Amino acid sequence: MDLINQIKTMKTIKNLSKTLTSFVILHDINTAYTFGDNFVGLAENIYIQGNKEEFFTNDNLKKIYNDISFEIKNNNGDFYAKISE
Repeated sequence: MDLINQIKTMKTIKNLSKTLTSFVILHDINTAYTFGDNFVGLAENIYIQGNKEEFFTNDNLKKIYNDISFEIKNNNGDFYAKISE
């Protein structure tokens, strides 16, 4: 899905989730962080869940993504994660 329609769709789901429970599967962790409230990460023999502060840590992301390290920036509510080189 192109970026504009992805954002429109996520905003619609976020708005609907005020009255309905929604479960969305995303592989883009930045989009998930932007629109999500509670998170579940699954990998082989790994299950991690939590809110934004609990879930989005470098340790948790390394467990889910097979030891790939992420550079996580979280300033004043803005979040960005990228793969560390």
